[in-house]
Amino acid sequence: MIIRRFRSLALCLRNTGWKTTLVYKWDRIRTGLGWPASGMLELRPKGLPYPLWLRRGRSSDMEVYRAIFIQREFAAVQLEDPPRLILDLGANVGLAAAWFLNLFPAVRIVCVEPDPVNFEHCRRNLSPYGDRVILVQGAVWSHPCLLDIQSYPSGEGREWAVTVREARVPGAATIRAWDVPSLAALAGPVRSVDLLKVDIEGSERRLFDASSAAWLPMVRNICIELHGPDCDEVFERALKPWRYSLARSGELTICSGLTAAGGQRDNLAAEKRESLVGGGSPEPLQRGTAMV
Repeated sequence: MIIRRFRSLALCLRNTGWKTTLVYKWDRIRTGLGWPASGMLELRPKGLPYPLWLRRGRSSDMEVYRAIFIQREFAAVQLEDPPRLILDLGANVGLAAAWFLNLFPAVRIVCVEPDPVNFEHCRRNLSPYGDRVILVQGAVWSHPCLLDIQSYPSGEGREWAVTVREARVPGAATIRAWDVPSLAALAGPVRSVDLLKVDIEGSERRLFDASSAAWLPMVRNICIELHGPDCDEVFERALKPWRYSLARSGELTICSGLTAAGGQRDNLAAEKRESLVGGGSPEPLQRGTAMV
């Protein structure tokens, strides 16, 4: 137990710096002792130009922070070329996006988050990055439609477990669902999605159904958290026509260098990319963090 805690402390010090480690560990101790905790905790891991704001107490924000900035799960995402466009599907409070924005200074990220509370925290964390970020309060699905959202109260440690389903009747908890080509088009006339980051709490069953064959040719790399054997099966079936390098990091499955199984990306794949994205001129984005 002592050795494990010492290693955890050493990892935190190495990856986030001593000041941030002190603030983070003290908050974790307070929470473990059952002391009242409310409001936001400001953390600034070393290397980040802007601070991160996390919900204190038993919020899932702390678990997400630990996985991304202390354990560095996304460090396993190795891209051949610096990305120009990332789609962050299931952005939560924006911590993964902050990681990639600092790792790749020229990248633009479309962040999609259905939960309105998570979305506001995401906007706060990412607003300093200006027009490199496009925020979308909504969800991703196999096709554009309306979805009902199921969220959990803050403080239960389940803020990351937001689920959606197709709406039968529009209501107060109804949100807009986008497909992948429509989200990519928000960034302008691009030819490819350099990284598709997916953490959508089981909705990958719909995202990677048979309709995904139409847009997968525009995706070069995928980093996904799969939620159960049925999601694994659907995802593997969708990627069966593709060759890629497979890696795993924590709960992440990383598929790099997607290439058509017949060889190099052929003209058909290129034609699909052009027909799906960039066919029209999207409305100009306002200066600052864009919100859709």
